Parts: sequence; C-alpha cells; structure tokens
Amino acid sequence: MVLSSTAGKWKGRVHMVEHLGNDTLVHLETVIGPLIVRAGREAAALPRDEVFATPDEKMLHVFKNGRRVSA
Repeated sequence: MVLSSTAGKWKGRVHMVEHLGNDTLVHLETVIGPLIVRAGREAAALPRDEVFATPDEKMLHVFKNGRRVSA
C-alpha cells in the first residue's frame, strides 16, 4: 500500500500510528471503513493527517463477514 498526501484511491484520516522497528502501521478511517496500512519505517503520517492510500492489487486481501474473498 502506498500512502500519499496528494492523491490516491482511498482518502482517509490517520487515526493512529504504530512504529514497530522496520515497519509502521498506519490506522486510517476512510469512507470504505477502517484500514490498517503497513508502511515502511520512513512513513511520516501523524494522527489527524489527511492521506490517500493506494493498494498494490497483487497484495490486496479482501474479507467479507470474516471470510477472505477475491480482490
């Protein structure tokens, strides 16, 4: 998933940022629901920032009613 401050597929607001060594988890509130984005350690998002998330379609996992469905 790529985060951008200017453009992307899903617009969201950063709810929380977790720095976990080599990765950073960015929790977003979006119009499609909550998203958790696994970003690199260089992710510069801060709570309340407005960002855009664009998925890598090959890495996308979609769930409905607790079961994985095709992307």
